[in-house]
Amino acid sequence: MKLFISIILIFFYFNLPVFAGYPIVRNFTGNIYKSGAQNWAISQHESNIMYFANNSGLLEFDGKKWRTYPIANITKLRSVLCAPDGKIYVGASNELGYYQKLSNGQLGYHSLVSKIDGNFRNFDDVWNIHRAGEKMYFQTDRSIFRYDGDTIEHLPFDDKINASAIVHDVFFVAGIQKGAFMLNGDFFIRVPGAEILTKKKIVAILPFQGDRVLFVTNFHGVYLFDGISVVPYVTGIDDFLKNNQVFSAATNGKLLVFGTVQRGIAVMDIVEGTTVYANSYLGLQNNTVLSVAFDRQQNLWLGLDKGIDYVLLNTSISNIFGSNNLYGSGYTSLLKDGKIYFGTNQGLYTASYPLVNVPEPLRLKLVKRMEGQVWNLTEIDNTLFCGSDMGAFIVYSDRAERIPQLQGTWSFKRLISRPDLILGCSYHGLFILKKTKNTWVFSHFLKGNFAETSPMFEENEDGSIWFSHWQKGMFRLYLNDKKDSIARVDLYGPDKGFPTNQNNTLYRVQNKIVFSSEYGFYLYNKQTDQMEPYEALNRLFVSPPNSIRLHESKNGDIWCVS
Repeated sequence: MKLFISIILIFFYFNLPVFAGYPIVRNFTGNIYKSGAQNWAISQHESNIMYFANNSGLLEFDGKKWRTYPIANITKLRSVLCAPDGKIYVGASNELGYYQKLSNGQLGYHSLVSKIDGNFRNFDDVWNIHRAGEKMYFQTDRSIFRYDGDTIEHLPFDDKINASAIVHDVFFVAGIQKGAFMLNGDFFIRVPGAEILTKKKIVAILPFQGDRVLFVTNFHGVYLFDGISVVPYVTGIDDFLKNNQVFSAATNGKLLVFGTVQRGIAVMDIVEGTTVYANSYLGLQNNTVLSVAFDRQQNLWLGLDKGIDYVLLNTSISNIFGSNNLYGSGYTSLLKDGKIYFGTNQGLYTASYPLVNVPEPLRLKLVKRMEGQVWNLTEIDNTLFCGSDMGAFIVYSDRAERIPQLQGTWSFKRLISRPDLILGCSYHGLFILKKTKNTWVFSHFLKGNFAETSPMFEENEDGSIWFSHWQKGMFRLYLNDKKDSIARVDLYGPDKGFPTNQNNTLYRVQNKIVFSSEYGFYLYNKQTDQMEPYEALNRLFVSPPNSIRLHESKNGDIWCVS
């Protein structure tokens, strides 16, 4: 029965608390983009093309192809900024300038070093580039170069510069010895109250709610400047930031992202007060994040010490296990009584719910003696049933008890016509559970001329049972009044409207039994005794859906899984 597929587990209980999740991450290794390992800065062009300041030069990604443009003096590129006029400004060691599109569609480089006074051309690395109005600012270790499109002015700074930014139209710089300053004309003046920042390495300067400013340090947390004074800003993850050496940071107004040296990134939602993480346990290639930047889709690009990662923040789908999934392929999941259960090909696992966002992946506990393939979890009458390769079980909060008479079991359905009975299917056929003294117990196997097994069956409105076999077709089973025997079996195949007998599946959605086959969805017409295309659902797809699985969430949405 290889119908089951490994999927990202998606939960449909929208009326329950939001659970922890880690963002989906796409990795771009050096083997993919074929350039240097380290990526020091990121900027998105007006054409949506992404550019990276890479050890080997300017790295370009158009969504499909990668291309590297070496800098004039063949040194490491440290900074990049795409300007509205289409120019791509870059900075390297003793080199700065811009790239611009040529007639052949490639980029050509224009150096601006010749515009710098000869006394100041040994400026080492250009670490940041900013734009204010028509002026460009290039930040080196100990000075700022201001370019107006014609000439370049040299603005010295009396400290080693660790960070710079233009925030709320003010140019800020920060040095480790003297703290934070603002540029006023051609002179730097100390930020009021910035004495608290002296002897602290500021790695990023960011805009914050209203006209406030955040100073992000490597080991001392975050500080807030409100125009009058500088005070510590409590993030809720201060210990994480102080213990893992922040190296880079970015914001889109709603989210604050901190890139660290030791533990990847932390993404803090300023409005909700929540934080999600991504690191080498949770999908990143490595934990040292040299640069971070949001794109226009509000997803996140990371320039790593080795590689580039794309973090999908602007999506409803998240990953709850990270990249190191030790629990196998997911087949079924269920929430009950403050616990979440996962059935995989390796066993039945559980964790407390709601889940908590922490920098480490979710760790699950194996339900005792529930190793091996789990097919199904179903809650009926406040009882949790588990169908597995080892048999049928009733799961309690701390244990699982096997229903003795049953071997490997697929699934369970409570009969609508007889709520005191549960119809199940094991490897040996269909069976009945009966409620006795508030306990569900095995009653009997169904007799009759039908020996197929399957996890997919549903009760029809007349009490008959639709039963799907992945190779042999869709059967309709009629039970006798005692529900102990199958009195009649009808096969619904190509002569009854299905295009094939293989991979015909069925699901109960919107109070209908919907059938899925090779050329779309079908409904049963009892007047004609035929399967007919379910056009209302089929026309939602560009092409006829092929054997798609359906799930109706508690709020009435229908999820489709191929």
